[in-house]
Amino acid sequence: MNAIKRTAKEVHIDKRITPHRLRYFFNDLLRQAGVDQVTRKSLTDHVTDEMTEHYSTVRLDEKRAAMEAAATKLREGEVGTKVGTEVGTGAENEKAA
Repeated sequence: MNAIKRTAKEVHIDKRITPHRLRYFFNDLLRQAGVDQVTRKSLTDHVTDEMTEHYSTVRLDEKRAAMEAAATKLREGEVGTKVGTEVGTGAENEKAA
């Protein structure tokens, strides 16, 4: 912890940094760099995909990009108009059951 505190002070970071927070950061950095989940899981020493996902945070700009991509699909007419069927909520399977 002393090394982390000293380094943070040297680079003028006044927020509290913990090894746990660094683990989140490293996992996000790998994900944003396009590293596949199997490699990320190995590098972070996670046993399950669920744990790798748990340590991932999605930035606001990533959420905005995803919403813009969805809006583009809608504008281009690449998805159906029946909510729950073409969109893929599984509602069509529930009705058939």
